[in-house]
Amino acid sequence: MKKLSLVLSLLLSVLCVFAFSSCNNSPDAQAVKYQNAVRANPTPENVYNLVSASREKAKDVKGYSFSADADISFSMGGIKTSVTMSVEEKISESGLYAKINLAELGKAEITYVDGVLYMRGEADGETVKQKSTVSMEDVKKQFSEVLPDGFFANGDTDSLLFTKEALEKAYVDINDNDITITVTPDDLKEINDLFGELLNSLSGGDMTLTDASISIVIDKKGTITGGKLELSGDANMSGNNVKMDVSVDFKSDITTVPVITAPADADKDEETTLDEEEIPIPSL
Repeated sequence: MKKLSLVLSLLLSVLCVFAFSSCNNSPDAQAVKYQNAVRANPTPENVYNLVSASREKAKDVKGYSFSADADISFSMGGIKTSVTMSVEEKISESGLYAKINLAELGKAEITYVDGVLYMRGEADGETVKQKSTVSMEDVKKQFSEVLPDGFFANGDTDSLLFTKEALEKAYVDINDNDITITVTPDDLKEINDLFGELLNSLSGGDMTLTDASISIVIDKKGTITGGKLELSGDANMSGNNVKMDVSVDFKSDITTVPVITAPADADKDEETTLDEEEIPIPSL
């Protein structure tokens, strides 16, 4: 479960940056206005206004779909190892779905709908299928250790990366379909605050970030449709220098509320009793 939590936290922490949540604003016109303004004149002020309006638009949703692919590589003594992992999510006001592929560590699929939590796991040649009747509040409590702050929020989650100051040096790529805005901060402290502890746990050493960048893609309607997070760092592990590179590509759809349904063969799942402290998630 520890590795599952670590990698999930890495993949889903991207959500903190872009603050997909729910509120009652209607900023579509503003997002389109500033998208056109950036096309005409990509000044830092116009870029900042576009990012702000697009993030506000991302909060004006009742549900969304999100997917992320992470490439994580380690280099030590001239030997490089890498692994690709992924997560797929769907969130609505009444349910959630997450499908996690952790390569050789295993797979997990979690569905919550109509008051029932369905949990599937594959690891070490074994398959687990469980279900448990549980409230949404208990689901939130259990997954709070895995999901980043703000994931279940009904309000704002501030971005540390797309501030007005950070966007003054942003690289802006404009094409016919969308605009990609990339921030490469000079000061890595804010990035380290977000991901430092997580990267230390993954690398097994005291990681020092050496490079970082994050991008978002905004379409002509001012909607965030994807982005990329790249992190590099060095760590000392048992006296050896380890270089770690992380690349996370994500795609999102905030324009369609996903329909979340129980697994097709849910009637065959093993019934579990919900412990007061913990939902029995298949351990990877």
